Amino acid sequence: KAKKMVKKPESEKTPEGKKQKSKCLPTGKYCLITCDMDTTGRRLIDEICHIAAYTPTSQFSQYIMPYANLNPSARRRHNIRVTTDGRFRVLRSNINNRVIRTKSEISALMDFLSWLEDVKSKSDGATGIILIFHEPKKMVSYMLLEALQRYHLLGKFHEVVKGFANNHMLSEEKCSTTLKSFNLRVLSRVLLDREDQIDSAAKRAKLIWDIAQHLGQGEQKDLAAGTGDPNRVILDNMIEVIRQYSHPTSIELSELKELRKIAERSTTFQPIFSAASKMNYRDIQHINVLRSILAEGKSDYTAMKTIYETDGKQGLINELAKLKISRKDQLNDLLEILDSHFDPKRTATFPNTKTPKKTKNKKLSKTASSDESGAVSPDTTTTTSPLKNAVDNGVKTN
Repeated sequence: KAKKMVKKPESEKTPEGKKQKSKCLPTGKYCLITCDMDTTGRRLIDEICHIAAYTPTSQFSQYIMPYANLNPSARRRHNIRVTTDGRFRVLRSNINNRVIRTKSEISALMDFLSWLEDVKSKSDGATGIILIFHEPKKMVSYMLLEALQRYHLLGKFHEVVKGFANNHMLSEEKCSTTLKSFNLRVLSRVLLDREDQIDSAAKRAKLIWDIAQHLGQGEQKDLAAGTGDPNRVILDNMIEVIRQYSHPTSIELSELKELRKIAERSTTFQPIFSAASKMNYRDIQHINVLRSILAEGKSDYTAMKTIYETDGKQGLINELAKLKISRKDQLNDLLEILDSHFDPKRTATFPNTKTPKKTKNKKLSKTASSDESGAVSPDTTTTTSPLKNAVDNGVKTN
């Protein structure tokens, strides 16, 4: 019950336990492919700028030229940026400043589908492909399905790919007693004894495969000592373990549909949060989290406005209580934002997460007294004039 109360769509936040395994793909012969993407951001409306997939026998990697620029977090995370060379926009590497060869999104997706079909045809009669990704909060599968649906390629994709599996869920269950963090860096260091770079989607896709293979064969290594090809036995065991943590593509599509509804509700709150666009990037990130919390509820802007007109601030308090927000600071910030927006006597306010730095006047700091700054104050009672000093000492001058 506690997991149903957690936000970010609920269907996404029930990864473990019997309920999860009841939704997994049926027993069959599948082909495993690890996949990851570099994107311009972490929202559903953001774009793919690099898609990569990995199997031991074949790899796929293709950069895509996005229409929008990468946000600051994405630029740091993926070490790429969009620049303008004359009249053309290009994708550049932050490491060596070289221009990266790109394709349009539809061309890259069609190449990806052709590659998936080729891998499936060479996988000894597999009924379909399971795409494995690694994320604490699912977004890769949603963004991939959204892009495919945009170009009417979903039907062709569904014929090849039967489901998705989140390697993060597998890692969390297998390593929960020994680890607290399950990101790729930690798993690579602890399970594989490696320090891998994860700025590129291609590097992450290979690392996801190595981690999934390590976890998949961990329980039944003795099977490899049986009859038949040991590598085949290990791979079959890996497929069976991954299958138990997989979702059919139809379930991913239903979750995507719910995510679109959340995005639509988030759009209705634009009158409240439009002024936040002038804030610094750190504050905008905090505001976006608050906005997503509101959107994941059942109320939109019109409903919130009606509640305030009927019951005032207390109505907002009661409505926010239904969201079951665990952090009090987020609850207080949301209440302050909504109340300041709907109250005609107040001006709209937003919480400031960045503590202002104390600025000192350089001229004043130089003449500050030793009591405050520790520096010795200049003695203004003495003079360096020899004539004035001679008079003070009683020396006659001509």
